[in-house]
Amino acid sequence: MTLELTKQRAEYLVKELNLWEVKAEITHSTDEWATIEIDDEEDPESIVGFAFGIGVTYGRNNPEN
Repeated sequence: MTLELTKQRAEYLVKELNLWEVKAEITHSTDEWATIEIDDEEDPESIVGFAFGIGVTYGRNNPEN
């Protein structure tokens, strides 16, 4: 599974997913965007759940973004 996000959000998501022992890495990035590759063994519904929770935390910690 691949996702494309703004670079700062992608870096945050990868770091948090790895804390949850979900294999994720940035495979390509520019100054503003990054592509994340997530291990295909993960259930997409679980990734959505993780991403939502992580996004809420990110928003609380980075209100300017």
